[in-house]
Amino acid sequence: MQGIRRIFEIEEYSERLEDLYSQLRCELFHSGMTGPYIRISSTYEKSIDLSEDNLIKINQNKFLEKVKEDFEQYLTDLGNENNRELRDKFDWIYTFEQ
Repeated sequence: MQGIRRIFEIEEYSERLEDLYSQLRCELFHSGMTGPYIRISSTYEKSIDLSEDNLIKINQNKFLEKVKEDFEQYLTDLGNENNRELRDKFDWIYTFEQ
């Protein structure tokens, strides 16, 4: 959930984040559908809106744009030769032998 908080600039941890994780990620990957509390519409103002009880609003266009921006920034950071810690972690995960 750290990634969700970082990408979507959600400052505090809450049960709503757990709801987002289970209703969106888990339901989507395990059943092919989002959970009953997820609403998706390009008309929503925010990429993720957790403000209403029992309802999570997602603007799919803004959501995807945020994910793309984060990935592009990761690639930029990874390409920086001075960013040894990130590059070492990347190398470790992709050369790890089981």
